[in-house]
Amino acid sequence: MKTRLFPFLFLLITIGSCSKNDDSNNENQHEDDTIVVDEAAPAIKANGFLDVIETFTEVSVEIEDESSVSTKILHNGIELVTSAEKQFNVTINPYEIEIGATEFVITSVDEFGNETSRTFSVEIKHLLSIYDVTEGRKVFNNSKWVFVNSGDGQQLAVKQLVLGVNKIYTDEIVEEEEAMFTEVIYEDGSSSSDFDNKQMTLHTTRMPLGILKPGFNTSNITEPGYEIEVKLNGVPFENSSSGYDAKGYNYGITEVSGDDQQTTLSIKHESDSPILIRTNALASRNPFFDGKKENYKYTVISPKANETELQIEANELVRAEDNIQLTLPETDQGDISFYRKGYIKTQDFENNEYFDVYNVSNFDKTKQLDYIDLPVLPMFEYYVNEINYRKNGLVYYSKGSDDNLDINMPNWQASVNETDLGYEIIANNPEVDLYALYLEKIESEGNKFNVKSWYIETFEEGEDYMSFPKLEIPEEIKEQMTDNFFKTFSNFELTAISATDYEAYDSYFEIINKNVSFDYFPYTDVEKYRMLLFPLVSQEGKSTLQRFSWERYSSFKNR
Repeated sequence: MKTRLFPFLFLLITIGSCSKNDDSNNENQHEDDTIVVDEAAPAIKANGFLDVIETFTEVSVEIEDESSVSTKILHNGIELVTSAEKQFNVTINPYEIEIGATEFVITSVDEFGNETSRTFSVEIKHLLSIYDVTEGRKVFNNSKWVFVNSGDGQQLAVKQLVLGVNKIYTDEIVEEEEAMFTEVIYEDGSSSSDFDNKQMTLHTTRMPLGILKPGFNTSNITEPGYEIEVKLNGVPFENSSSGYDAKGYNYGITEVSGDDQQTTLSIKHESDSPILIRTNALASRNPFFDGKKENYKYTVISPKANETELQIEANELVRAEDNIQLTLPETDQGDISFYRKGYIKTQDFENNEYFDVYNVSNFDKTKQLDYIDLPVLPMFEYYVNEINYRKNGLVYYSKGSDDNLDINMPNWQASVNETDLGYEIIANNPEVDLYALYLEKIESEGNKFNVKSWYIETFEEGEDYMSFPKLEIPEEIKEQMTDNFFKTFSNFELTAISATDYEAYDSYFEIINKNVSFDYFPYTDVEKYRMLLFPLVSQEGKSTLQRFSWERYSSFKNR
């Protein structure tokens, strides 16, 4: 900073002093009244202008000057932002800029007209998303692609995924801050025995641009290190099935056997960890387990590492001392199932360290299940329950703790309007967070069975996001299909609409981010999750495979 005293000011001071030399009190009145002028231009500091900007990037700007300033950031002469602050942040959106080399200019002017400019050279790319693909179990020979479309259906990119990190880019200008991402899995299950079985599944969501979809973390998934044979004496092995089951986050049955005197369970487990052995609702028994407390029995064991065999007498399998009686709603043809998990501590719930405690399904369609008894076992602090049933042609699924499970089907309404251009969901249910469409086409003839399914999860309550354009299969995918059945999307049939309410989440993207992280039903102790499915095809005359059900829906959604 430099200061200077203007000559005319000296003159004014001198004249004033001569005219009033008789006033000694005013003799030095103006000796400090100098005008300070800033001759130094503002100094500009900026962080965030990387060599490559490929997604939304925050740039922080700091101006150093002793006077007030006005600062602008420009691109191609177009003003992006103006600020009088000496410290501020701005987000650069590369998707609205042509890809390639470009420059940003920051100009700052202080109140005295001193000006400084800095130019930042960057390369612009349009990163749509990052997919981290981890190795998984392959039952069939499968391939996986992702194709990306804008909200109006324009194709932005298509990429076949490989193991590792996959970055998906587009050369197109993208005016929205989100896009529609469709994952495609193609499985060829054909065998040398002339059985022709192929399947294509598609899953479409709206996601923010530049999002990372992590690979499924298998680093903390280990095979239990020990195995023990548990002999249940006095428990007959009937119809090649066990009357008891054992399943939890770190143990499970690998084999069952026995005779009319005893049942043997081969269980893989971790040393010194508790194992809950309890009534198996899926056992081939007559009658089937009805969910009542009189017919539920259990025991808990904690085998040591060196134990390879354990004998349990029938009288050691006991009933639960405490139970919660749950009255069930009436259902179509008695079609209902219930599933209950237990957690030793509430913290275990957050880590999904669960024990299968109880399940029941009504296999006798001639009568209704009026009520069931939910066992409350001493070892568990917390429970999560799931119920699903069919009523009035609709399928309802709900999940929650003992305190907030909602077993009553909500009175939601939804329908779909299909045109040559796309699909529009017609609904007005304020409780619903998102809607989805399920499309399917099956081709079955002789030993040939082909199926393609499409789960479109892009709809949310409100007029802006209730439609979806009909998309074309990308040429890159079509070229790799050997069967014409998989070369077109035009012959899909609408199968169902789903409406979902997450109690703990308020926005579509909160839910989608959970799904992207493989947390399909968020693990929070206040969670109440409800889903209502509206089948759009007649269920009469269809095979078990073709009939739309919660099991088919959930198995596809969680692929």
